[in-house]
Amino acid sequence: MMLSGLFVVLCLAGAELDGSEAFLRGADLQRAGNYAGAIEQFIEAEAAGTALRPYAMLRIAACRDDAGDGNGAIGICRQVLQTYPSGPWGRLAEAQLYEVHAKRGTLESAVKIGESFMNVPVLPWWLEDVAWKNGESLLKVPGDEDTGYAYFRGVVENSIFPDKRLSASRKLMASASPRDRVTALKGMVRSSAFDEAAKSMEQSPLQLADAQGQPIPAVTVARKLAAQSAAERQAALAPILADETNSTRLLLAAVYAARKDAEAGNMDAALAMTRLLVDVFPAARETGDTVWWLAKRVESKQGYDAAVPLFELLATGCPTHFRADDTVLYMAEQELARGQRAKAEGYYERLGDTYADSRFRDFAYYKGAELAVELGQTDAAVAKFRKAVSVGPGRYYAHRALDRIGVDGGLNLRVDGSRPVLQVMPELREPLPPTPTLFRESVQYKRLQFFGRHGLDEGEWEALDLLIRLGNDPGQEIFYQPIAEAGFAHTALQYAIEHGWGAQGDAKTVARQRLELPRAYWDDAIALGKETGVDPYLMLAVAKQESTYRATVQSHAGATGVMQLMPSTAKWLVKVEDGIQDGHYDNLKSPANSLRLGAFYLRRMINTYDGNLVFAVAAYNGGPGNVNKWRRQFSTADLDAWIESIPFTETRDYVRKVLGYYAAYHSLYPPVEY
Repeated sequence: MMLSGLFVVLCLAGAELDGSEAFLRGADLQRAGNYAGAIEQFIEAEAAGTALRPYAMLRIAACRDDAGDGNGAIGICRQVLQTYPSGPWGRLAEAQLYEVHAKRGTLESAVKIGESFMNVPVLPWWLEDVAWKNGESLLKVPGDEDTGYAYFRGVVENSIFPDKRLSASRKLMASASPRDRVTALKGMVRSSAFDEAAKSMEQSPLQLADAQGQPIPAVTVARKLAAQSAAERQAALAPILADETNSTRLLLAAVYAARKDAEAGNMDAALAMTRLLVDVFPAARETGDTVWWLAKRVESKQGYDAAVPLFELLATGCPTHFRADDTVLYMAEQELARGQRAKAEGYYERLGDTYADSRFRDFAYYKGAELAVELGQTDAAVAKFRKAVSVGPGRYYAHRALDRIGVDGGLNLRVDGSRPVLQVMPELREPLPPTPTLFRESVQYKRLQFFGRHGLDEGEWEALDLLIRLGNDPGQEIFYQPIAEAGFAHTALQYAIEHGWGAQGDAKTVARQRLELPRAYWDDAIALGKETGVDPYLMLAVAKQESTYRATVQSHAGATGVMQLMPSTAKWLVKVEDGIQDGHYDNLKSPANSLRLGAFYLRRMINTYDGNLVFAVAAYNGGPGNVNKWRRQFSTADLDAWIESIPFTETRDYVRKVLGYYAAYHSLYPPVEY
């Protein structure tokens, strides 16, 4: 195999990580707030060798800053940048300088540094909070306000988090730019803060220009257009749609009018405005949201039958909206509840065939197959089961369908009696490409493994540096695998998606699927499997769903680490499990600790439910108390039906995803050998 020049550069052999034990002791003391003791250990690590020296120096800088010596921190960071001008620690040094300046209020210096270290092809997930803080700082620096507002416009347009999008919208409302104000209103509507947006639009109505160039309320224009035929409105629409800001004004005005008319009981006007939205802005998130809102309102007041035309309008008129597949699934379930099995089967088939990216696609085909069985359509049922299988590994009902058509892939999830099982797709098990010796012996690889193994933030900077330097280099596949296995799969996947690596349309290579489901922290997982009897692939399936293997992530509720254990649960495990000690509870960001706690908790749940993984996984997410209640409430004779009866949407999806990932792991990798 020919090696690219970049591969050779990245794989130059490096020194052993001398000083690593002192580095870890320092990290423990730093976390405990003993900055003086931590500095002593980091000085020892710095003196021990070159491989960790820049990082040890930056840890000393961080301790000095936390202890109140900002000047000392700045001096050390600058020393690192001068002494070691190239390396993954460069961006980390700049990030620490940024934090010191931001804390001091020297914002001009902070934003200048931020411009440097956040100038990356893809902003990694762990820099998003810093980017937000930098955006706020830019708004306070004279002359940089426009750059700050540009950042918050990006958040409104791209963030998947409603709360974050709404907060960014509120910041944009302070801008003097009409474009920013319109974007802010758009963000409010997208974040389900319609009342807030409506109040603002009423206080300062959106304006367009008439044929003579005079301002006219956008709502007035929308109402006139809604009353016209498509052909009649074409000429009036052309100049409006040619300008992005005016186009958005019309969109928001139509959304406002549709909802206000519906709330006032003027349903004909609301329906006309909704059809205008679908005709003119079919791909807009706001259009689909409005159709869904109106459909549910009609359903609540007039019943399901009256709302069906609106549900159909959303499904067919806004096929890219995130609720389009939800809507078809909802109609299928409504028909099924009415006993209209043939009609429900048609909806399930339609969902699977129409929405290739739907998260319900495997479920839709599977349910359609079950209905075909009930209707005596054996051949049709087998064909639908095969369609469910074709959705691919990692989807729960794809693996269930394999079992239903009699395929023995060698995996039988241990469940009671004749309960359902999942089967694997062993044809995906391509040989695992080894990490080349040249890279394994490099200092980058050694640092990556060290930081990942111990859940240290430096590893993300190390991985980011590798990914940026890698870009679209032909040797990228060799690097993605070890980066993911070290625990940095989330960041690696961000860059793989950016470069289109391993995917073409809906099809993904086995290497790409392994990047999405890597054998992260594998040595620890194997050791815990031997100790607890829990399948390492099940541990990693849980880790995938809980944290995407991220050691440092923490939920709003306080769940922390790879397995997202709550501190209270971890503390309880110390009391009830001999294999869990106080040291495992003290640092939940350590992957080894988190995996250990998660494995022991999983074992308890598996034992509690006599090996039934459906109940065990449901209990991991929803709690054993709820699972016990649901077992009493719903028949457990059919676990498929039991899963779909779980009243918590989060837990229902969690069970499907974790067990789907579990079967995918066994499909993509060789069986575990202890």
